[in-house]
Amino acid sequence: MKAFCEECRDFVTYRIEEKERTKAIKNKQIHFKEKTAHCEECGSEIFVSKLRDDNLAAMDQVYREAEELIDVSEIENLLEKYDIGKRPMSMLLGWGETTLTRFVNGDIPSKAYSDLLRRINASPEEFLKILTLNKGRIT
Repeated sequence: MKAFCEECRDFVTYRIEEKERTKAIKNKQIHFKEKTAHCEECGSEIFVSKLRDDNLAAMDQVYREAEELIDVSEIENLLEKYDIGKRPMSMLLGWGETTLTRFVNGDIPSKAYSDLLRRINASPEEFLKILTLNKGRIT
């Protein structure tokens, strides 16, 4: 594994360290394990985009668990379960056309939106009720 070290001005091998971190998300303190890369030559912390992405995903997961919010995989399973696309489902629920797309791409839903998605996922009868009431919103 190599990355660019700004101190050494070269591509170097690095080691990954993990430490407990606290971060505020929407005024809520969350605790997660952050991974950082350190140059094997000089010990400086170096930027590795994959680690940043992993850390953001870890923070997101901890926040969703703390707030009891649906996660991306649950939303994707729901869409697959009912064989419906993100835009049609958003419209069916009376949301903006791209709302569900944003959630699948990582935006965090409100508790109300999350609870509705979980109810639909748990109950085909709930989905059928919404489909029957709002079928005029989709083609």
